Amino acid sequence: MKSLFNPKKSSLTPHLRSSATRTVFSAFSGLMMCSVAHAATVDIDFDSLAGMTNSPGSSAPVANQLSTGFLSLGVSFSSPAGYVAVVVHAPNLTVSMPNVIGGVTADGKLSYGSPVTISFFDPSNPAILGVTDFVSIRGDQVPLPVADASMQAFDVLGNSLGAVSASDSTAGLALSFTASGIHSITLTQNSASGSFDGTIGFDNLSFNTVQAVPVPAAVWLFASGLLGLIGVARRKAHTAGQRIDA
Repeated sequence: MKSLFNPKKSSLTPHLRSSATRTVFSAFSGLMMCSVAHAATVDIDFDSLAGMTNSPGSSAPVANQLSTGFLSLGVSFSSPAGYVAVVVHAPNLTVSMPNVIGGVTADGKLSYGSPVTISFFDPSNPAILGVTDFVSIRGDQVPLPVADASMQAFDVLGNSLGAVSASDSTAGLALSFTASGIHSITLTQNSASGSFDGTIGFDNLSFNTVQAVPVPAAVWLFASGLLGLIGVARRKAHTAGQRIDA
C-alpha cells in the first residue's frame, strides 16, 4: 500500500509540509504533556484499614484483602492472589503504625516475598488507564542485615522505565522513582529468613496525582488531525494547479 504522504511525490509544497509537521507535532506534544500537569502528592498509610495478624504462611482473610479499595485515588494493588494483605505489624515498628501491606501467594497465603504490583487508573473512571510521574514507598523498621527490596516501574504498554533498590534499614528503607508515564510498579525483595521467603512489609505509599491516558482517543485525534491537514493542503495545491492551467 502506498503511503498517503510521500515527501518526494506529495502535492504539498515544502512550506505546507513544514507547517503541517509543526502543527501535528505541537498537538502530539500537548497530548503527551497532559499526563504530568497539575501534580500533587497522594499519601496512603494503610492504617485506616483492618489488618490481619502478622503470620506469614497464614491465609489472608477477606476482610484484610486490598485490591481496589483506593481506586477513588487512582490506584489498585495486586500480587499472585490478585490482591495484597493488610497486616498489623505492631508491636514491630514501621514508618506509620500499625499497618503494612504484603504479598499473597496464588493460594491465598501471606507471603512478604511474593511480588506486589501497584497500578494507576483514572480516579474518575477506573476503566481508563492512568499514569503518574512520581512514586515512593517505605519498608518496615525491623531490618535483616543482608535484606533489600527493589521497585521496577512500567509504562502503559508494559515497557520497563527503570528500577531502584534499597537495603533494609531501621529507619525503614525508601524506594522512589521519578519518570513521565508511570502506569505501574512492581515491588520485589531479597529478604528470605528461615522458613520465610521474605520479611519486608511495605508502608506509606506516595505518588503524584494520577492523570488519565485515553490512548485510543489520543491516537485517533492525532491521526485525524494529520489526515485533515494533508487533505486541506492537497485541495489548496489542486486549486492552485487549476488556476495555473487556466
